[in-house]
Amino acid sequence: MPSINTLLLAAFATVQAVQGATYPASGSSTYPKISEDGRCATNGATCLGSKFGDCCDQRGYCGGNRNYCGRGCNPVYGKCSGEKPPCTTSSSVVPTPEPSPEPTPEPSPEPTPEPTPEPTPEPTPEPTPEPPSGNCGAQKYPTSPRGLQSTTPGSSISACSESCLANPSCRFFFLYSQTTCYIFTIPLSEVTQFTVTNRVLLYERSCFEPVVTPTPTPTPTPTPTPTPTPTPEPTPQSLVCHQKGYASGQDGSSAYSVQTADSDASCLAICRSQSQCTFVILASQRDCFLYNTVYNRNSPVVPLDYISLSERDCDI
Repeated sequence: MPSINTLLLAAFATVQAVQGATYPASGSSTYPKISEDGRCATNGATCLGSKFGDCCDQRGYCGGNRNYCGRGCNPVYGKCSGEKPPCTTSSSVVPTPEPSPEPTPEPSPEPTPEPTPEPTPEPTPEPTPEPPSGNCGAQKYPTSPRGLQSTTPGSSISACSESCLANPSCRFFFLYSQTTCYIFTIPLSEVTQFTVTNRVLLYERSCFEPVVTPTPTPTPTPTPTPTPTPTPEPTPQSLVCHQKGYASGQDGSSAYSVQTADSDASCLAICRSQSQCTFVILASQRDCFLYNTVYNRNSPVVPLDYISLSERDCDI
């Protein structure tokens, strides 16, 4: 089978015969070789079989479109699209070849960034009021307006509690007749005198603040060692200290002695000096009633804001 060089020699011989041009002999050192860098003619290289295209234009570059294979194409160093090259004489003017357009690179599309999802906010827990007991729903209000910051008519428990939580200075409030909200900025513990009425509901700020319980860290459970079940001891009841009221049936008439004292501490000191004393009632910061019976925690409390009831072992 003939080699590529032999086929190229035969092709160039055919072109010489058709065009009437004179080509160097096959043994000549100037015989065209296949272009390896895209240039042709001027360096003796042919475009036939090159990776740049089979046509050689007048500028001496290989290509494969009409700018290289059409007008001005050099058939000696490549193939053309059928146009005969212009005749070159001493009086002819060599036409200026059209510039080959440089290919415009297509812009790479910019990747569209995916939108960052907005974090879903955690729902704010609604404050749940405690049931009316102690200072959450107490039916009393300060006799003195000391510490009163604002009064809002036409209010409700919900609106009053929201106003208190939104005010950093609010310590407690009371709603009078389900219509008027009174907000105070002093601690409820500083109020010494109250007016008791069922037309009032009094709440401390803590009654409506949500309680956040931390999640306990789980710990490995050890294997329990069997132990005998102990006999349960009765749970001691908590002491009654500084209570604003007395148990029904245990008023001043059941006291075994009445002495003078100006504070809970001094009244309790008198009680502790007498072995039979079990609890005391201090009335109007003056009269100290001493009792030698067990205080009845199961009896209903008669509320009075000018008395203070404390059991013997209270730490006051």
